[in-house]
Amino acid sequence: MYLRIKYWNYISVTVVTLIRLLVHLYDIVTLPVYYLIQKPWIARKRIDAIYAKQVDPEDTKSPWTRLGDHSYHFLDECSTIDEAIRKSIEINGKDKQCVAYREVLGEETHQLNGKPITKYVLSDYKWLNYGQFDNKVNNISKGLLVNGVKSKDKVMIFADTCMDWFICAQSIMRIGSTVATIYSSLNDEGIIHGLNETEVTHVITSHHLLNKLIKLRPQIPKMSKIIFFDSNNNQSNHSIEKSDGQDISLIALSDLESTGRQTNGEELSYDMPNENDIAVLLYTSGSTGVPKGVNITHKNLLNSVVTYKLLFNHLLATRDQQLYIAYLPLAHILELIIETIMFSVGIRVGYSTPNTLTDVGTAIRPGDKGDATLLRPTLMAGVPLVLDRIRKGIVDKISRNGLIARQLFDFGVQYKTFWTQRGFDTPIMNRFVCGKFRATVGGKLDMMFVGGAPLSQDTQKVIKACLNIKLLQGYASTETSGAGCLMDQSDQSYGQVGAPLRGTKIVLEDWEEGGYRATDKPNPRGEIVISSDSISAGYYKLESATEEAYYTDADGQRWFRTGDIGEVYPNGNFKIIDRKKDLIKLSFGEYVSLGKIEAELKSNPLVDNICVYGHLYHSYLVALVVPNQLSVVRL
Repeated sequence: MYLRIKYWNYISVTVVTLIRLLVHLYDIVTLPVYYLIQKPWIARKRIDAIYAKQVDPEDTKSPWTRLGDHSYHFLDECSTIDEAIRKSIEINGKDKQCVAYREVLGEETHQLNGKPITKYVLSDYKWLNYGQFDNKVNNISKGLLVNGVKSKDKVMIFADTCMDWFICAQSIMRIGSTVATIYSSLNDEGIIHGLNETEVTHVITSHHLLNKLIKLRPQIPKMSKIIFFDSNNNQSNHSIEKSDGQDISLIALSDLESTGRQTNGEELSYDMPNENDIAVLLYTSGSTGVPKGVNITHKNLLNSVVTYKLLFNHLLATRDQQLYIAYLPLAHILELIIETIMFSVGIRVGYSTPNTLTDVGTAIRPGDKGDATLLRPTLMAGVPLVLDRIRKGIVDKISRNGLIARQLFDFGVQYKTFWTQRGFDTPIMNRFVCGKFRATVGGKLDMMFVGGAPLSQDTQKVIKACLNIKLLQGYASTETSGAGCLMDQSDQSYGQVGAPLRGTKIVLEDWEEGGYRATDKPNPRGEIVISSDSISAGYYKLESATEEAYYTDADGQRWFRTGDIGEVYPNGNFKIIDRKKDLIKLSFGEYVSLGKIEAELKSNPLVDNICVYGHLYHSYLVALVVPNQLSVVRL
């Protein structure tokens, strides 16, 4: 048996080596042709560009800022999100398509490993134009006023991402109220905390979360009206439990919209929002404790939209051919900013869900098409957890075909990475290899934005190579209204998060305890501290936490201490290398980064998720691992 395995390994290595030699021979012969046709020196000039510099290179405490000019856009003239949305409708024209959704026509229950799995019967995509969108926003905003919502009130949206979520958010901001959000995945404790702390009376939710809110009603005394999505866009209908004996009103969104349509707007009184009003009260996910609310003003949010938009200017000439697929939580600042940008510049948005995104989605019936297949998006966003799972799925599928297939796959990723970093394209590989992977997301994907957590270099290389896309990793936080760093579209680096966005300043403060200093060689390192007009107004009802994390300097500029440790490269790109809260001291005095260990172990194909724990009184760490079931079964 041992000799057979050894012999097969020898054959595999020989075959792969011969193929590699043939490929390299082909490269040598065709290099002059590719060099003349593709003109890689043009791409290399962009790849090797300097993206950011220090204001004063002689001062280690001097901030880093992005290079480049600011191009004018009508968003520059706006002072609130509502003004930007109104202007967008005027500029793009009321007949232009803007948002799309699929109706859930029915449900089927299937069995998977003895467990019931719900599959949806879905319609094709239905589009709204800017005029229809504007009418819905106007009618829903009037309906909210009729039902007791006043300017400066907070209205909570507790729902999964869908078209109605975005429309309701714009309706709330249009009448000068604040959109409060909590994640739909929060546990009961987090939901109760968020709704009670904000003291909201009106909650907007999706149909399938309605029963959960009704059950929690006795613990949320201020909640008096629940508005639920009933239009079925990317949502499933479930029976509604009775709320008898509870002083609460249930209002269908369609009824609220109808009420607004029949109401004379002149009879209603409200204040238009201004730039210093709180536009959004975003609650964190609560992964490290009780969720914290972050106050984000119209000025904060609009500044983030404008600064990100500057990096997408190259898309504006082809905006009619672009399409963004939205499936990440709108309760996350990244998704909220991206959708606002797309709507503003005239790029269509199609709504999806994680379970219906692809043809093999858990909620897609066998033989039916997933959302990406129908929409064929050119733009999408992702988070590292999802991309890690996609990479593991790809690698696992390739590995089933044997050792030769796996080694050829690894060579293919290395090959494409090598040439793209040198300004070349790989048309043959794009057509015969990447095409199969690209088909899973519609076949037209060109660019993906990634944020929310550090992305491993291995995952970045595999996803970028297999899908043949520009993968732009960014870095920010809810406290900075999503504005921090983002890679340039021509950037071919791995493991970095790009340069500061325009108008954003970043300094690196020494952290002596962790051994990070702005004077470190070859690259400065330290805690990332950010300043811009996007720095939020602070934490909601947490003055001490706000004073600890935020400060205003002598020039009146507002700064936020992120707690993340960064390293800046000569081209102005930043890399997140550690986090203060992740660093713990073990019993021997050794400092260990839990985040680094988790990120490394999470890349293992046997691991789906992991949590590493350490304690001051022990010299070792403990890991709680969620294994990948398919990989474990095949061991």
